[in-house]
Amino acid sequence: MDNKILIVEDNFIASDEVNDRLTALGYTALDSAFNGEEAIAKARSFRPDLILMDINLGEGIDGIEAAQHIQAERDTPIIYLTAYDDEATLERARITDPYAYIIKPFDERELRIAIDIALCRHRADRQITIANEQADRTFQVHQDLCAVVSHFVEHPLRHCQEVSRDILKNLANMDPAQMEQQLHQIAKTSSVLFKSLLQVMEWSCQADQAADMPARQFKPREILEETLALLEESLKSQNYNLELHTEIGSDLALVCGIDSVLWKTVIAVTIVYLINAVKSAGSTIKINASILDSRTFQICLLQPEAGDLARNLPNLNQAAKSKDADQLDADYDLKSLLWARQTVIQNGGSMQMESLSGDDCRVCYQSPVLLTSS
Repeated sequence: MDNKILIVEDNFIASDEVNDRLTALGYTALDSAFNGEEAIAKARSFRPDLILMDINLGEGIDGIEAAQHIQAERDTPIIYLTAYDDEATLERARITDPYAYIIKPFDERELRIAIDIALCRHRADRQITIANEQADRTFQVHQDLCAVVSHFVEHPLRHCQEVSRDILKNLANMDPAQMEQQLHQIAKTSSVLFKSLLQVMEWSCQADQAADMPARQFKPREILEETLALLEESLKSQNYNLELHTEIGSDLALVCGIDSVLWKTVIAVTIVYLINAVKSAGSTIKINASILDSRTFQICLLQPEAGDLARNLPNLNQAAKSKDADQLDADYDLKSLLWARQTVIQNGGSMQMESLSGDDCRVCYQSPVLLTSS
């Protein structure tokens, strides 16, 4: 059998006897320790699937203390093999949550059953732990995505609200052509926003199956154009412009761990961050997308004349490297940017912020991809 078992017994003869019994039962990956300190060291190096632990190990720490040290470092099932059955010893042993407690002397059948049950129970416990961790990650992904999406859709929603109020305020005197133009703006922004929210809902349902999204197909030009369409009307009303530069064809499809919804969210929150950080009305953010070496998707966003933002990039990069985002709760733009960075990095990509000549600021994302047909 492939399961590795560590025997912890201070009596050499008793240790050899247990070893022989395990060998007779078919276990071949065996190792022994003869005191508590050695048991801890062997648990680190041998990394057993199960430990048979005597409690009285002579001088030094006993088996229960050794078990506590081992389990603090690595989740390992432990079966106590001991001659002690007094209540005080049993009470101490319970703290380590043993998988079995066998009183010496014991027979092979009793030992085999205890080992089989312990290994099966530990596998089941591990699967439950993994499932719970995955559920926690999925919940966090949902929570983060909802927070980020709600933040960046504020721009187009506010634009629709402002245009609607303007129409109502000037309804009696508004030129029909002007009204039609503004209504078209509302319809266009609402349509793109509604489509994006539907995709978020679809992604949310799919994410229930796994916290780490599987490889997904997306069209880079499509996500870029839809993201810009979502933001452009509200940005124009604030005298901001967006320019897209790419030679990527509309039919080209890519596969990577980041799907279209996440890519659009990453791009949108980065644009919003650059605009709010610079607050320079009339500026133009340039977005460049390309495929590098047929296996890397790159998106670069350039904010010209970024001023203080470009000069403070070392501090921003340091904040981007920080894993503790609790202090950033009040800074929604930076928190969203850190979410975008984390999303790309978790899927094998990278994010770089750099200051260029003339106080220009550039944010670049790269992600490994596979080329595929549309």
